[in-house]
Amino acid sequence: MAFLKTVINQKYYGQDVVNILCWSGSQATIANGQAITDELQQIFQDTLSTVQGTPYSFESVTCYDAEAPNGTPGVEFIPTGGGHVGVATGNPTPTQTAAILAFNTFDGPPHRGRIYIAGLTANLISSIGTWNSTALSALDALGAKLLTFAADTGIIASHVVIGNKPNILVADQTAGVNAYIARNVPATQRRRRIGVGS
Repeated sequence: MAFLKTVINQKYYGQDVVNILCWSGSQATIANGQAITDELQQIFQDTLSTVQGTPYSFESVTCYDAEAPNGTPGVEFIPTGGGHVGVATGNPTPTQTAAILAFNTFDGPPHRGRIYIAGLTANLISSIGTWNSTALSALDALGAKLLTFAADTGIIASHVVIGNKPNILVADQTAGVNAYIARNVPATQRRRRIGVGS
């Protein structure tokens, strides 16, 4: 069993947008990084590009051996066909606004992970301030594709949440993802500073 961390590098109005997805399986390796990158780019394009505005772009994926000691460099892969940009024509949302796709796992507490989806257009926010059905359907489609990643792509790698000790991954601290939940309220990603928050 191998473990891989993929850092999905995106931009919105030129600002870096990063999401992390972890994988387990015999082919969850840096050696398969290009194939995994190409599949992730296609999944993001197929499910999200029509709800993301043109300031959004999918750039690359950096792959890390999740069993290597902290600080081990990753390898960046550019999608074979190039990245993609959003094609939605609605007014853009502010750069700090994002949609959330949360993860449920087989083990441990619910909602153990999430990714923040940037670039959704403002017309997808309803009159009561929630994402409308078009936005939520796109997020649901992304979750469905991640859930069936191995079956759809033929790459033996399943999405997991990984828990780490200070220096190296502990295999029994992984939990397979079994469901995705699209949050209907727009949110912001607040990055913690040392000594601030918990």
